[in-house]
Amino acid sequence: MRFDYLLSTKSDCFKTFVKFQNLVENLKGRTIKTVVSDNGGEFVNSKFKNLFDVKGIPHLQTAPYTPQQNPVAERGNRTLLERVPVMMHNNKVPSEWWGEASAMAAFILNRTPMSTINFVAPLSKWDSSVSLHLAGLHPFGCTAIMSSPKARWKSKIDPTGILCMLVGIQEGHHNYRLFDPITGSIYISHNCVFKNKEAFWPSHSSPTPVLVQEPLLLPSLPLFNVSLHENRNYPEGTVANSQATPFRTTTSPITSKEEASLTSPPLFEQPESTSSLENSHPLPKGWTYDVVPIEAPHNVDYNISDKTILSGGCSRKPPNHFAGAVVNKAPGSFREAMSSSKSNAWLLAVQN
Repeated sequence: MRFDYLLSTKSDCFKTFVKFQNLVENLKGRTIKTVVSDNGGEFVNSKFKNLFDVKGIPHLQTAPYTPQQNPVAERGNRTLLERVPVMMHNNKVPSEWWGEASAMAAFILNRTPMSTINFVAPLSKWDSSVSLHLAGLHPFGCTAIMSSPKARWKSKIDPTGILCMLVGIQEGHHNYRLFDPITGSIYISHNCVFKNKEAFWPSHSSPTPVLVQEPLLLPSLPLFNVSLHENRNYPEGTVANSQATPFRTTTSPITSKEEASLTSPPLFEQPESTSSLENSHPLPKGWTYDVVPIEAPHNVDYNISDKTILSGGCSRKPPNHFAGAVVNKAPGSFREAMSSSKSNAWLLAVQN
């Protein structure tokens, strides 16, 4: 028989044990003979020591890092925790409900026949007068519609049912624990309808859109040269004038292999209009199209580098700020003054 208690802090362990002790002595008319635990501070303290001394209960403590000396409790915890994640993932229940899932797992295990006790349910061994009520079991986290009592109605047209999530089953009268997301409360009710195949909680996938970076696909243009101007200032989202002169770097010829790659079939086609290009492929803020659609020359006489070919057919807009500086460095010696381009002016200044 499993008793599952959820503790807010470890300091609640003593009063919870006293509660369990009183329950056992009242229901079974027997006393606890032995307590086995590890060396945790929640068990090894003055409160427990005084209680065990008064009641005459031996307190057996396991050796450090030796859980096998307490097999009943350790194996029982493992059996319980193996079922908790399965119950939660089945209906996508968030992780903060693990405590309710643990309590419901213990409720089900107490009603499950076990081979160690001749396939009898532990609850039947504990109290044979208690009915198992297996027909009233429902999946943890499923959708439930709870009947709303008339005392909560604000008007006659208010809904008579409240959409809730099943989070547990109460012992005794076999009532259900239902979570209402609107009020954030857990209600105890027996008048409810369940949708066993419908998960109450949505999927754990994040509702926030995730930015996926993919290659920018532009409409085809004829093979183009990229115009690099020092004072470039095109309007955002426009294509540069086709009459602009491309910037040349060096006059070293390219190889025949590179020329063959330049004379390959066209990679881009002329867009119908600037607005259609801007609407179909909008650029991020601060970027602009910067291509000059011209026919590729047969004799290309400049090197291809990262400065002359821009990936994606777009580049960053130049910032709208300028800076100017004037550097007047005076010569440090007479020889430096005479070797400069303004030697005559410096000589005249020395003579005067």
